[in-house]
Amino acid sequence: MGMVGQRDRLASGSSALSRTHSDVWTLPNTLTALRILLVAPFVLLYEASQLSAAAIAFALAALTDGLDGFLARRLHQESRLGAVLDPIADKLLCLAALLVLVLSGRLPSWLLFASLARDGVVLTIALSALLRHQPTPGDPSILGKLATLTTNLTVILALAQAIWPGALLERILLALSLLSAISLVFAAIGYALRAVRPTAPRPLPSQR
Repeated sequence: MGMVGQRDRLASGSSALSRTHSDVWTLPNTLTALRILLVAPFVLLYEASQLSAAAIAFALAALTDGLDGFLARRLHQESRLGAVLDPIADKLLCLAALLVLVLSGRLPSWLLFASLARDGVVLTIALSALLRHQPTPGDPSILGKLATLTTNLTVILALAQAIWPGALLERILLALSLLSAISLVFAAIGYALRAVRPTAPRPLPSQR
């Protein structure tokens, strides 16, 4: 009976471990992890002047943004891990892309400063809330999603303009850069206002 009980416990532990692994590596979380993994290849390809390949790498990474959240909701696979990884992936990709494009003179420095200011506001509020044991704003706002979308489009257009230089693309790029910077500023203001008047954040799944 002792041996049988031990085998049952081992089998139960193995089954639980398998379920935990499958819960962590869901399709949405895998897409988010892929976005993080594509940051380094994008930067290396860009620095090697492989602009077309860099543009493809960035476009693939940007495509996973939004798709992972959509699939998480559609497949009922929202998780604590995904809630943590998703904003990290977004900020890593955005910061890396803006940094290399600003340093190479293909995007204005004020766009990078606007992005850093938005991230600084979010980080400051999150740390303050953590220290005071208070909730932070829950789901991403429309302004935050718009800021991410316009920034990704600005990066893609900057890469396109580097591959196919032209006056028209340059003017469109400047206008889109301004729209992206304005969106980032308003996203930071909106986040701060939501922190001042917090709404009850949506509870996260407890399986992770």
